[in-house]
Amino acid sequence: MKTLALCSALLIAVGSAAGSHLAAQTWQVRPEWVKADEDFLASDALQGRGSATRDEQIAATYIASQFESFGLKTAPNTPGYVQAVELEFVQLDGKAELTLGNHVLHEGADFYISSSPGTSVNGSIQTIAVSDLATATATKGGTVLLQGATDGVAPAALTPLRNSGVGLIVMQGTKAQLDRLAAVTATRIAPRIKGIPQTATPATVIYLKAETAGLLGDVASGAPVSFTVHPTPSLRSTYNAMALLPGTDPSAGTILITAHLDHLGVGAPVNGDAIYNGANDDASGVTAILEIARALAAGPAPRRGVLFVCFGSEEMGGFGARWFREFPPVPLKDIAANLEFEMIGVAQEKVPTGTMFLTGWERSNLGPALKEHGARLSPDPFPEQNFFRRSDNYALAQKGVVAQTAAAGGIVPTYHKPNDDLQHIDIPLMTELIQSMIEPLRWLTNSDFKPAWNPGGQPAGN
Repeated sequence: MKTLALCSALLIAVGSAAGSHLAAQTWQVRPEWVKADEDFLASDALQGRGSATRDEQIAATYIASQFESFGLKTAPNTPGYVQAVELEFVQLDGKAELTLGNHVLHEGADFYISSSPGTSVNGSIQTIAVSDLATATATKGGTVLLQGATDGVAPAALTPLRNSGVGLIVMQGTKAQLDRLAAVTATRIAPRIKGIPQTATPATVIYLKAETAGLLGDVASGAPVSFTVHPTPSLRSTYNAMALLPGTDPSAGTILITAHLDHLGVGAPVNGDAIYNGANDDASGVTAILEIARALAAGPAPRRGVLFVCFGSEEMGGFGARWFREFPPVPLKDIAANLEFEMIGVAQEKVPTGTMFLTGWERSNLGPALKEHGARLSPDPFPEQNFFRRSDNYALAQKGVVAQTAAAGGIVPTYHKPNDDLQHIDIPLMTELIQSMIEPLRWLTNSDFKPAWNPGGQPAGN
């Protein structure tokens, strides 16, 4: 009797384990869930989820409520599911003055500011002829007056000068550059995260009108320069939504699964439509995060913890991800891997049907390992676009985390246009792609596999 009872108990235990495994294997991502997520996130009601806006905050709150409904917990050392990150903005009044030697120039009448950190400059000028760009050495923190017409100069030829650390670059603008800036009502100044020192201050770039540039032939190296702006600072917040599926083994590390929740908001009308809904970029990635979170939370607790994060203000400069990098809820060294989902709602012919490509495929062993366990991932067919550096994963990759992005298409026809809307999203494709990642990610969260950079694969830190 004892033997029979023991056998029965073993059969029940095995059956229960098999049933649990079967339940995990047969989880189905439902297209109505996918559509519901997209319907809200990409609706006109959210006005395109502009970076650091109330609409972005509403999107973050929706995502957070979903996380909570799945039974996920708040991240360690984090009071809630939504984190507000303060950004410092600076507005200029459009009345900057530039003195070069004996010439006093005025914004609008003589020049336009292409980009600026919002600071005034004093010092002396270093003149560089356009013909000497390839060999000239600029003084770090100084002012460069680039003499000569720049119409025939390729943008790449200016890269060494822009990256040299100079404080002010003055050059003749092309007609296209001047026309674009003449239509801008306020100088664009990159915001910064409050409380995080900048590792490098970007140069102020000034484009001279052609007739103004022609008057500056008597300006020589060593002449005085003075650039005066009138900044007005302000604060706005961007928002991250974040939640944790706790693991059973604290020593096993954490898997980070991410997307960005913002888009371009309301912009220039195209065919009468001014709302840039961002259904593909990146409501589709957020939808993937939500549905993966729903699936993994419904199964047995994983060995590794899983941190789900939807970042704010990716479109404005990756500020949500950069804040996370500086103030991670778990040490970065404990993040075994980061997989970002970006633009999975529109297929592209260079990507095999029913698959996604992984940016930086050759940089690590993560993609091949996931593919071996059923993930429909393939190498990036758009190396010239450098997508690996163009998503939130890059900020973490610079700090050593194996961080890469999965996408279904590159620059599709709806990219950054108002028609990136619900009518141009392939819900069956999204459902299929999300479904294909459930079991590979379940394997990753329970395995001993250690994602690692291949030799030379990790990008330089910042």
